[in-house]
Amino acid sequence: MNRSGMVARNLVSLLATQLVSWVLTSVVMFYLPRYVTDHQLGRITVADSFAAIASACVQMGSSTVIVMGVAQGRHRPVDYILAALGMRFMLSLIALVICVGIAAALGYPRETQLFVAIGGVTVAFITASEAVASVLRGQENIPRQSLADLCARVAGAALMLACLLGRRPLWMLVAVNAVSSLIALGMNMSAFRTAVWPRPSREHLKLARHLAVDGLPYLSTALFLTLYGQCGPLILHQVSGEAAVGWLGLVRKVSGTAMFIPTLVTSAMLPTLIRLRTENPGAFPAAVHRMIQLMLLCAAPIAIAMICLPVRLLELTHCPASYLRALPPVFMATGTCLVIWFLTQALGTALVANEQQLELSKGALGAALLIGPSSVIGTWLAHHYLGNGAIGTVLADNFTEACMLGYYLSILPRWLFPREAVAYVLRVSLAAACMGVVVFLLSQRFGLLALGPGLLTYGMGCWSLKCVGSQDVTLLRSMLGRRFQAT
Repeated sequence: MNRSGMVARNLVSLLATQLVSWVLTSVVMFYLPRYVTDHQLGRITVADSFAAIASACVQMGSSTVIVMGVAQGRHRPVDYILAALGMRFMLSLIALVICVGIAAALGYPRETQLFVAIGGVTVAFITASEAVASVLRGQENIPRQSLADLCARVAGAALMLACLLGRRPLWMLVAVNAVSSLIALGMNMSAFRTAVWPRPSREHLKLARHLAVDGLPYLSTALFLTLYGQCGPLILHQVSGEAAVGWLGLVRKVSGTAMFIPTLVTSAMLPTLIRLRTENPGAFPAAVHRMIQLMLLCAAPIAIAMICLPVRLLELTHCPASYLRALPPVFMATGTCLVIWFLTQALGTALVANEQQLELSKGALGAALLIGPSSVIGTWLAHHYLGNGAIGTVLADNFTEACMLGYYLSILPRWLFPREAVAYVLRVSLAAACMGVVVFLLSQRFGLLALGPGLLTYGMGCWSLKCVGSQDVTLLRSMLGRRFQAT
């Protein structure tokens, strides 16, 4: 299979998984506000923040090192798996103890401390599954990873709905992530069932140390970005209380599903970009452009839907009045800068592929230092003047993300961004604006059904404005089933 065929196969696998993920998340979100109060959701969100920070520390930035090492054939895949699993299970145990201790020292309720403990156990399974998934990404075996992810999501959604409808204790709802992560780990490991597994040895300890040392630049970046992303809920909890954190948490769960798109696309593109930069530098800019264009095409309609249809979506869930009053402006604030979030993911991947990890780490550090004071100021102002601190938290995130995007643009080579790239952004923006007008006008009468004509308008606009060309159509056909002949 040639390079285009492999990228197409990987992208269609990832996007198909994302489509199913959207459906499953929509079903869960339909029932979640009925059974979980905003205060309870706030406690879950706080525990999620602890788990996210712990996960970044446990991975030690080694995921990217594994992808690059496997792609370059430095060691056998099974050696990477053994080294990474040993390191991550040990660090997960340490992180569990530290997180529970911090939650107790800060005086969080016992229920929140229990959720933090469950999240710590879940981190062990998530990071283990991610280690094996990194090996699969390095082999560009994305369909296998997508299948594991899909099975885990289906099982997780089914278990979560069963807990909600059966009114199970809230801790069982939190523990669903641990079960789904175990399923993903098992599915990923099954890809190596025929491999010859060596006994753990000192060589694996050396490889684990190598992963930790070489992962330090990526660790700093991942940790700074995680602190940047999870600082807001913790500050919001202190300023506005658990209910506001619950509102923010629900919106993040919905928008977080959309953020799987840049994560999965960049996962598919990273090993290809790494190889192109070494083997065919002339093709590297075109691949970066294609990645950025795909991000824009995917982000624009999602942002328009979040801005124009939050009230209609919430009405379908029959959620309590507290959600109906508080969530629409948070959805709209999140949708306004969704495109920026997508683009920073793409540019960050381009920096990694271009071996500019140090500059990437500096940008992440700047974001981590900026998010604290901006969250305090934005949350306080929104809480006191708008009665909803979650709006200020989202706007602080948007401001910080825009600063980080500007920094990435300033340090990447100028030849990566010709004038045609700016014109492309304007064309996609115009197509999205037309979609927004159609959705806004029709939603007053047809509700969520307005999304259909809106997407049709967006597609026609992208085609007429040449945001999508014949090459993209050919690639789409290939992604949907044509075989590529090996070169």
